[in-house]
Amino acid sequence: MSSPRSSIEWQFRADDAIDALRMRAVVRAFFVAEADEASDVEGAVLVFGELVANVVRHAPGAISVRIEWPAAGAATGRCGRRWRCC
Repeated sequence: MSSPRSSIEWQFRADDAIDALRMRAVVRAFFVAEADEASDVEGAVLVFGELVANVVRHAPGAISVRIEWPAAGAATGRCGRRWRCC
């Protein structure tokens, strides 16, 4: 796998709902900056929010999130310790 063109990463505690909401806004801004006009940014933000909500609900403690935007191909992300998508 090639190096990402850009990425964001952060950590927060599952019981910190305010930080989780704040990160959703950061992720939306990241997607808007990286995506082209044909991308479904709002859909991606919704999926991201659901994934983080599931981690918060089922994996108490520290949560780590990383999203990589490659030079070509689909973005990838990791949330918690196990999730990786396309």
